[in-house]
Amino acid sequence: ADASYFRIDLPNSGMVILDKPLDYETKTQLQVVIFAVETTTKEKYNTTATVTVNVLDGDDQYPQFQPCAPVYEDGDHNICTNPVYSVNIT
Repeated sequence: ADASYFRIDLPNSGMVILDKPLDYETKTQLQVVIFAVETTTKEKYNTTATVTVNVLDGDDQYPQFQPCAPVYEDGDHNICTNPVYSVNIT
């Protein structure tokens, strides 16, 4: 199932490429087994490698309503005061 996150563009590059976004809240680690085989020799030598990808939790944002009036900014995160919203329901 983890292999569905990746693709290998063949026949030229052989590079393992991320094919869809990763989400730390859904899956923190992925493993994919890569199988390679020689096609130009009669021996057809082959090998496998297991690639483990650890997903980092790097995009957490404080919940906020817009517009945001920042009261604190540290470059990566903002803490905002929010306007007061009111509504009358009959």
